[in-house]
Amino acid sequence: MCYSLGGIDKSLCYYNYVFLMPDSFLQIHKGVGMTHVGYWCVKEWPTPLYSKLYETGMLLLILVYPVIIMTFAYTSMAIELRMIMSKQANMGAYG
Repeated sequence: MCYSLGGIDKSLCYYNYVFLMPDSFLQIHKGVGMTHVGYWCVKEWPTPLYSKLYETGMLLLILVYPVIIMTFAYTSMAIELRMIMSKQANMGAYG
């Protein structure tokens, strides 16, 4: 279930559903074990190229893009704080 607070949240929710679709269609249960049979859930791709493309997309979506966004956000906050602190230091020197 996807809970949404606004338009962006809804679009991200649908975006996640689209990216997770291959998981639901390509998963198979492979039997493992000799004495106790269990099942291992694996993705069976038609070609290795599709697997590499999907995993690269997931890497970008889950790791690389958030790191870029957080780096930009924290850098801009640090720059803003530095500017505010330098203004406060200058106000104290001349006040």
